[in-house]
Parts: sequence; structure tokens; C-alpha cells
Amino acid sequence: MTDERRTIRLFDKEERNCYHCPRGHVAWFPIKDEFHCTRCTLNGEDVTRFDELTDSDTGETIARDDVELLTAFGPYREVSSMSLGGDGVYGTHSTPSEQDE
Repeated sequence: MTDERRTIRLFDKEERNCYHCPRGHVAWFPIKDEFHCTRCTLNGEDVTRFDELTDSDTGETIARDDVELLTAFGPYREVSSMSLGGDGVYGTHSTPSEQDE
């Protein structure tokens, strides 16, 4: 495990593919405080969620807390029902222009 914080640009496929789940798959994505691997799910693996990624080049494992994930719009953060207007459904809360009126 490394002590330095890593930044992974989720929108950069080449960069994202430099990291894999414990079973070697690159089909991972973040959820809450961990990662999930869709390939592990499709393969029927018992464990599909994990809290570390492995750097494919160095073999180092990087804990979820030591990874900063960036989207094309800025830092990744988990979408919650609070950020969706409280009911968990997009488009059911007022838009900024409606709030200003």
C-alpha cells in the first residue's frame, strides 16, 4: 500500500485502465467508500466490492481513501438523494431559474 494520494481521471480510459480490481479486471467504478467491479459480478464472483485498486504498472495497492477521482466536471462525489432534490429522482426539484423567481 502506498502513502501518497493518487488522482485518477475517470473520463480518461487509458489512465483508468492502469488500475484494476483484486482479480485483475479494469471494469471497476466507485461507489460510496469503495469500488465495484462489473466483470466480477458477470463472472459470478463472491466478492464484487473492494476498498483497494491495484496499479497495473507497479503492483502497488491503493486504498479508496488514498484515491482522488476526477470526472470531466470536477472531483467525483457520490450522488445522493439529497443532491437530487430529496426524492432521488432527477428533474423533480426546481431549477436554479425557478428558485430565483
